[in-house]
Amino acid sequence: MAPGLLRDGDIIEIDIPNNTLNVKLPEKELAHRRKKWKSPEPTISHGALGKYARMASSADAGAVLKW
Repeated sequence: MAPGLLRDGDIIEIDIPNNTLNVKLPEKELAHRRKKWKSPEPTISHGALGKYARMASSADAGAVLKW
């Protein structure tokens, strides 16, 4: 599992009618986790997939290569 802010056992609230997703943690705990979080290294670092991992935008921006 990739490291991130959420951990096993954290309570997540899913509100389908309002299209929201919330984690039930104090802001102080989230701030602490944000401070400690480091982006993981890509598992593929060469070839076409390595280039894509280095240069692609996020999914919400289309996941296209940034030249």
